[in-house]
Amino acid sequence: MKKKRTRTLLFLCAFLAVLVAAYAAVMVYNKNEGKEETTSGSGEDATVILSLEGTVTEMTIESEKGTLEFVLKDEVWTEKNHEGFAMRQMAFASMAAIFEKLVATHTIEENTENLSEYGLDKPAYTLTARTEDGKETQLYIGMQNSVTMDYYVYAKDVPGVYTVGTTSVNYFKRDLMEFADLPSFPTVTEGNFLSLEIKDGEEYLKAETLTESAYDMSGILSWYVTEPFEHEYVAHTTMLDTILSAVAELTYSRAAAYNPDEAELAKMGLDKPQKELAFSYKKDSTEEKEETYNFRLFIGNALEGSDYYYVMEEGSSLVLLMNKASVDTILSYSAKDIVNKYFALINIETVDSVRILLDDGSEYELTTPENDADDAKADALRDVYQSIISIHAEKIIDSQTGPFTMLPLTLTFYRNTEPKMYQIQFAEYDTSYYLAIVDGEGIYLVNKRDYDQYCIDVKAGFDGLSE
Repeated sequence: MKKKRTRTLLFLCAFLAVLVAAYAAVMVYNKNEGKEETTSGSGEDATVILSLEGTVTEMTIESEKGTLEFVLKDEVWTEKNHEGFAMRQMAFASMAAIFEKLVATHTIEENTENLSEYGLDKPAYTLTARTEDGKETQLYIGMQNSVTMDYYVYAKDVPGVYTVGTTSVNYFKRDLMEFADLPSFPTVTEGNFLSLEIKDGEEYLKAETLTESAYDMSGILSWYVTEPFEHEYVAHTTMLDTILSAVAELTYSRAAAYNPDEAELAKMGLDKPQKELAFSYKKDSTEEKEETYNFRLFIGNALEGSDYYYVMEEGSSLVLLMNKASVDTILSYSAKDIVNKYFALINIETVDSVRILLDDGSEYELTTPENDADDAKADALRDVYQSIISIHAEKIIDSQTGPFTMLPLTLTFYRNTEPKMYQIQFAEYDTSYYLAIVDGEGIYLVNKRDYDQYCIDVKAGFDGLSE
């Protein structure tokens, strides 16, 4: 029993020692944080640190980052050393109001003899404000209290050291780019795009809307891949819509630099940008003549340690940041990706007949029905025609000119408009693919399995017509 009482007594003594230590720590904190009486910033006796009468027309921020000099002219705030730099105006009214009346949250010292204890002998920020009639005030900002998160400050010609809340200080801790009024990325709907260009190093593509093309027999498409090929090819509309939708959703994250010199541009990869995104578009308008707008974005390096690219609009001096993943999605597409792989899309209304020589040597001819034909035989002919034009490529390659080892399969379309004849042939390519040669030019690779199945399906379709 005695041992138990002894252990209890020792525990109580240890607990008492902890309480004494905690009390001492609190007393030390109170001594350091409020050596004299502490005055709440919300009370009637709260200390007003700044009280500048009149309209503030100049504000200067000095810190280790440099000096910012803001000037109000014609009700617009600008930065004196960055002519043309557009800034968001809302923050400046709040900043000016701080100089007009700033109330302390606490009084720390009633004199300014111990500035070094609060980081005020070498203040982190020196804030100066002037009014239109020449009055001036100055505020010095020191360390931040790690407990209350308030900042230690003192003002010119105002005795004492005080603390103020973070809101009052955070306005002035921003760098110039945080004041930037970011431009809006063009608002474009998918249906309003007229052209698209994507460059990523050596990879380049251009797609455009054209009113007509000698290389399109479908009569229903309007988008074409025009570069880097020798001539335009019909574009894969669904895939192109995916890209245009991704472009339309791009936004800027923040500003990174304004009017950078050549060295800064080189560091950001914008002196000779290897990546570009450009497009032309129209706006919804009730006017008879719709105006065309052009946009080009230069894309530089990725900001180190971030998920953003440096970007700059053509003709602009402002460098911006844009989400890297969003940009990479768009840059990942090549011209070959968006070429329509259905290379036999020929409008049946322009075709009088089709002659087909199949791989087994059998030959068929289909005469297309009249437009107004609606009987069962006409429907069957249309079904076979759909089977004929269903041939498609799996890959697109650079144009091949031969010589070729030809295969028997040949499709010849006889048309009632120019060109009068449209022919598709096939040649050996490698172990997995055959090359489709359209009017003497080959860029389409057809999987051998698809080729074999196509021959089977077309033969079955014609055999069905004879039953």
